[in-house]
Amino acid sequence: MLLAFVLSVRAQGQHVSSLDSDHIVSSSADSASLEVTLAAPLFPRIEDMEPEEQTAIFSISDLPIPQPGPGNSVLPLFQKPFGGDFPLTNFFDHNLPFEFEDTNGFLLTWWGERTGGVDGHSGYDWTMPEGTSLRAVADGEVIFAGTRQPFFCPPLGQTVNNQQNVMIRHVAPNGEWFISDYAHLSRIEVQQGQQVAAGQQIGLSGNTGCSGGPHIHFGVLRQTNTTSGQSTLVDPYGWEGTTPDPWAQHPQGAQSFWLWKEGQAPAIFREFHLAPNPTGSTAPVTITAVRWMGWKDEQNPNNEFVELTLDLRFVPSGTFDLTGFLLRNNEGESFSFPSGFQIHQDLPVRIFTGSGTNTAIELYWGLSQGVWDNFFGDCAQLLYPGGGRYGMGFSSSCVKPGAAYFSFESPENGPVSGIAVIRGWAFATQAGVSITKVELFIDDVSAGDIPCCPDRADVQAAYPQFPASNTLNSGWGTTFNWGVLSAGTHKMRIEIRSLAADLVGVATRTVAIVKAGNFEFLDQFSLSGATARIEGDQLVVEGVVVRDKASQQKKLVNARYRWFTSSQSLQTVEAVTTATISSLRSFFTEMFTSLSARVLRLSGATTAQAAPGIGQSFESPEVNQVVAGIGVIRGWAFTDTPGTSLNEVRLVIDGMPSSLIPCCSARDDVAAAFPANPNALNSGWGFTINYGNLPTGFHTIGIRFGDSTGASLTDDHGVTVVKIGGFEFLDQFNLAGATVQIQGEEMVLSGVQVRDKASQQTRVVTVRLRWLQSAQALGIVAAAG
Repeated sequence: MLLAFVLSVRAQGQHVSSLDSDHIVSSSADSASLEVTLAAPLFPRIEDMEPEEQTAIFSISDLPIPQPGPGNSVLPLFQKPFGGDFPLTNFFDHNLPFEFEDTNGFLLTWWGERTGGVDGHSGYDWTMPEGTSLRAVADGEVIFAGTRQPFFCPPLGQTVNNQQNVMIRHVAPNGEWFISDYAHLSRIEVQQGQQVAAGQQIGLSGNTGCSGGPHIHFGVLRQTNTTSGQSTLVDPYGWEGTTPDPWAQHPQGAQSFWLWKEGQAPAIFREFHLAPNPTGSTAPVTITAVRWMGWKDEQNPNNEFVELTLDLRFVPSGTFDLTGFLLRNNEGESFSFPSGFQIHQDLPVRIFTGSGTNTAIELYWGLSQGVWDNFFGDCAQLLYPGGGRYGMGFSSSCVKPGAAYFSFESPENGPVSGIAVIRGWAFATQAGVSITKVELFIDDVSAGDIPCCPDRADVQAAYPQFPASNTLNSGWGTTFNWGVLSAGTHKMRIEIRSLAADLVGVATRTVAIVKAGNFEFLDQFSLSGATARIEGDQLVVEGVVVRDKASQQKKLVNARYRWFTSSQSLQTVEAVTTATISSLRSFFTEMFTSLSARVLRLSGATTAQAAPGIGQSFESPEVNQVVAGIGVIRGWAFTDTPGTSLNEVRLVIDGMPSSLIPCCSARDDVAAAFPANPNALNSGWGFTINYGNLPTGFHTIGIRFGDSTGASLTDDHGVTVVKIGGFEFLDQFNLAGATVQIQGEEMVLSGVQVRDKASQQTRVVTVRLRWLQSAQALGIVAAAG
């Protein structure tokens, strides 16, 4: 239901999916080093699109139109829901179409290819100018036409109440029933109960509801012959993968069929456009368009092309010789322009991937399959004979050939609060090349380096084709207190560099900081006198007394919480101050107000335990804490002997050594507490753990520290693991029908329906919540049912 992004023709780039100046990584007017790098996301996403960033979409006709394969039963039912061709941003995810709940990190297309987009997407998103005519795909009856009920839109971090939808029921020639769904309309021109004819205009495309840019979300439901006997989503393009369709095997799924009449299937392609030299560089020839994905590139390589345009401002003659120029992708595959080939003003040249006959405006690479990476993204690079480069990226960055793969796993875009882990992974694809620097930027200001690169066995297993040592030593992460940032929207950027300091990756997020009382760190969260209720999928708590640890000021707040699958916890999505209770200040004030808002400032160095040469504090989880879901394990450690350093911070579970933990990032609070020790600054360590992977009951969580002298220390905290419903990982935490009571300093949620992601089993449970100071969040401390 979500638009990924549209790249508009403007002199700015895009920020993990919205167009703004963040996304121009570099540009230069130096003709020896010309480059425009649009760090469009690995796969563009809606989350950060802004309404004003809209533009007409350039489309190309004469595309190879996908046709049904022999594995699908053909039901010649649908015609195109719009005229012309438009770029596609999101597919129907065959594994699996649970929007905002699926977290496997990819979409599975109908031909079995993994690609990027809104994980778990339930239909198809085509970007198009607002006001584009939308048409009924077949004869049928309008069963819904109007505004959807208000619902929470996770990518936008808010409830939306203006989404315009039309749904039409159709009968196929074989008697099967299908429903077509058109979402985000700007105008509706039909009424519920109305009979419509195929091709009849039903409304105009728009940008309403859970959307960040003008597009149409088109989805299809099958009502007959489904696995569950209930209406369920299906793919109108069917399934042609080499393995069985995961969605057809799912208890809630159904077999998908090719539903398009001959020649009526909308073309499948991804592309974007830019004006020549949008950042002020002076390249005579620029890349102005890239189409990098189509239907089965190995069969249709000419799905993909790069467009070059001469910039007449810098070539007054109107003609430019491309002899000696190369076009290259990130894997190092390159196309050489024919000797003597001229590009002319007002005649853009397109270089298609496959075979064909060269003309003055069309050239052919001659490959038998697609050249651009559809999943990880890529960068079309125009290389000058003298060594300059003009790059147009449609990945997280325009990187050098074979430089790196990487992922920014947490946080997600949207609301954030409390203490969390900023984490991900990155590795160089070439042997002998390593990632050496991961730097965090907040609102374009450096917040310091993030520790890199401890073991990530899951990444190693996922990429066996690359050097094992590179993929294994690929993790990066740091703990962060969101309270040190001002409430509201902030931009985060991760820059990843190799040993030679080459920028090999850029990833961004937009987060909305939520702070109870607008305080940085709470040492009190009192429910005495508060009330609580359930509203839709949110827990609403009013009249909470919160106290700032630094100033000891108290405020009365109302807060809202909802379940986040990624953290397996209830997180704050809104906090409103209703009254100030006191303004007392304590002896903590001077210490805490003097600390800068750098990465890993967690508002207070606590007690330290020491071994010879090692000082440290194990801050979270607390001793004897009840733990559930995905938690942050964090603390700090440093050596107190000149010339020595930490060489190991390792997680130990029930006495068994486990993963290395990223260390050591800046902790200004620790440095302030130990001013005589220069090692105290870079002392922070942090990690996430899914407690659901451990059996219910008591466990010992230990951290083993070692330094370069051979000294070592292990600090253990006993914890009691609670597993909601007995499940390891929930993909549903449904508050519909639940009730809430406040009992002392705890809240009891009864009648919550939870679902296990692995088995899809559901249970109704009762859970207890309590404020956890070490996490600055509500934590689940008991579960039954």
